[in-house]
Amino acid sequence: MEKRWLFRGHCWGRLLARSKGLYIYFIGYLSIGFAAGVIEKTSGLSMLEAALMSLLLYAESGQFIAAWMIAVSHPVSAMIFTYFFVNSHHLVLHWLYISDNKV
Repeated sequence: MEKRWLFRGHCWGRLLARSKGLYIYFIGYLSIGFAAGVIEKTSGLSMLEAALMSLLLYAESGQFIAAWMIAVSHPVSAMIFTYFFVNSHHLVLHWLYISDNKV
């Protein structure tokens, strides 16, 4: 009985009111996802492998890099190193945020 609030109408109304502008982001992610799927398919991956790559790699840049490196037969270790090197700017930005805010 404690989950009764999930089924009240005002809860879903508030959720919809807060998410009105999110469709723009959805369209953007959808277009990048289609582009990544085309690149992955042309690099020789199956549909299942492309779907798994989309689920496991959150950064789209990593998907494009991995598809290219798979197409030219680079070793997995080079793919992992390149993926972390390309996305290492997140660590630097996080470090700068912490040092500025003294968290």
